Amino acid sequence: MSQLAQQFQSSLLFSFMDKYLGYILRFISTIIIARLLSPEEIGIFSVAFVIIGLGHVLRDFGVAQYLIQEKDLRDHKIKAAFATMFMIAWSMWFILYLGKDLLAAFYDEPRLTSALNILIIIFLLAPFGSIRIALMRRQMMFKTLAKINIFSYITLFIVTLVLCYFKFSFMALVWGQLAGVLATNLGCVLVCRKNYWYFPSLQGARAVIKFGFNITLANIIENLAEGAPDLFIGKFMNMQAVGIYSRAQGCVGLFKIFVTASVWPVILPYFSIKNRAGIQLLPDYLTAISIYTIFAWPFFIALMVLAEPIVLLLYGQQWHASILLVQILCLSAIFEASFPFRAPLLVALGNTQLNLKLQFMTSGMKIMAILIGSCYGLIYAALSLVLSEFIAQLYIFHGLKSVVKLNFMNWFEQVRLSLLVSILLGVVCFSLKLLSANYAISHWQLIMSAIALCALLWLAVVLYFKHPLSQHLVQFYSRFKRRSLREETL
Repeated sequence: MSQLAQQFQSSLLFSFMDKYLGYILRFISTIIIARLLSPEEIGIFSVAFVIIGLGHVLRDFGVAQYLIQEKDLRDHKIKAAFATMFMIAWSMWFILYLGKDLLAAFYDEPRLTSALNILIIIFLLAPFGSIRIALMRRQMMFKTLAKINIFSYITLFIVTLVLCYFKFSFMALVWGQLAGVLATNLGCVLVCRKNYWYFPSLQGARAVIKFGFNITLANIIENLAEGAPDLFIGKFMNMQAVGIYSRAQGCVGLFKIFVTASVWPVILPYFSIKNRAGIQLLPDYLTAISIYTIFAWPFFIALMVLAEPIVLLLYGQQWHASILLVQILCLSAIFEASFPFRAPLLVALGNTQLNLKLQFMTSGMKIMAILIGSCYGLIYAALSLVLSEFIAQLYIFHGLKSVVKLNFMNWFEQVRLSLLVSILLGVVCFSLKLLSANYAISHWQLIMSAIALCALLWLAVVLYFKHPLSQHLVQFYSRFKRRSLREETL
């Protein structure tokens, strides 16, 4: 196995550890905070955080992606990237500082000003840590990044809960966010004592801005498409319908939270290193499709079949109306998973214009579909999304075909085993569901039985048919076994 492949495996492992620890701490803190703060207090912070989040979409401006994919990265380009992020971030701070009172008046909530006063400080600090983190991602230093992020998660967790306990109200959440950013910057200082930050320079800034403009515009369009269901369903139906749809969407989105979010930070640096070395990316992209679909397709098929017990167990009987929506949205998610990591691939190739074009067309189709479907009801909105997602994937396939010479046969060669596993797991889940109805098995027992049987069958098929993932599983096992033997010897 090549050194880069080993580095990719290690990076992926540390990325998963990093993300999952963050999710665990967030889940624990959410449970505790829900008992220490009122819904009104949490609501104030939520509104302030959404406002700041929209600002961060502009603040990033694709600078991190530029640093990761740039083939000939020299100091003057890093300084230009720092100058670009510095100017945009500090401009966002200035705009929000002037507009915070107007925002508070718009929401008729004077306390929003206090929250924004502190949260906008993040814009002043962000450029320093963000540049160094992007450079570490470029070098695939995910073990170091995991240490920094874990330090940040723990700091945020402790500060937030301590201040909640001492009755700081919603400001506990605000100070916790600021403490987390400070911890990230401090972590970068500790691990990168030399050249922690660069003096800003405008030499080469035009290239950074040109690259970042396409990335930022694509991100804005993507965020609009993701928020379209809530906006249109809320407009043409009611808030209850929004809640039902959002719950279904959240259930289907669990895969992105637990799998995609951990892979995403690693895949762009990996593709970029390959491209800088002059290696064709099609074989690696086909392997990525094969590995991603072997996880995604069986997951969504199983969720589609077991939607009823899963929704009722997780959320309760009051969310029964979202079950059919979960099943429909699973079909949309299957289509979406057919060509994963399109954006990192195109960014690694430096083709941000095509990435923007594909994002504009596919997101535009989804927005129009949701707009039309929501006029007739929730089911039509979900079905419209399925149809638009299917057409969007055809359009993406056509775009990738012209860039990396992807064709239907080499794509199907990679996904046929994923299709087989999905069918087998669907049959297993459906059979267990029938048995549970006949023998009065509880939802909990049904789901645990399905997880155990599906995991064993999935692993058996992957190993027996020598799926590309199997060699990574064997290598992980071998490394773990060697480490265990060394510990026993000691």
